[in-house]
Amino acid sequence: DSIKIGNLPVKISTVKTITYLTTTNDATVLTSELVALIPALLDQLHSTSMELRRDIVIFFSKMTKLPYHEIHPFKRPIIDALGECLDDRKRLVRQEAVKSRGLCNARKRLVRQEAVKSRGL
Repeated sequence: DSIKIGNLPVKISTVKTITYLTTTNDATVLTSELVALIPALLDQLHSTSMELRRDIVIFFSKMTKLPYHEIHPFKRPIIDALGECLDDRKRLVRQEAVKSRGLCNARKRLVRQEAVKSRGL
């Protein structure tokens, strides 16, 4: 809720906190909240704050460390939103969007390779 209704410093702090959680062993806490979290973050990508937009894009790149079956339902809206961020007016947001899209695509290729190996092809 703090992402939707909080003031800017609270939103930025919240995004940084959930980004940190993706890098810890407590990342499973986030998986149950992704259904509410992802749409809220996608809405905030249109914020006037460059720092908030950049932090959300960084979260999306760190999110690739979560189990694939948990993040797969959100893949298309996230990749579409990252595509829009490639045209952001701030260079820092564009740079992070490029990194994040690259990580999303790399994760997709890795999952495909693992599927092929498990089938014995």
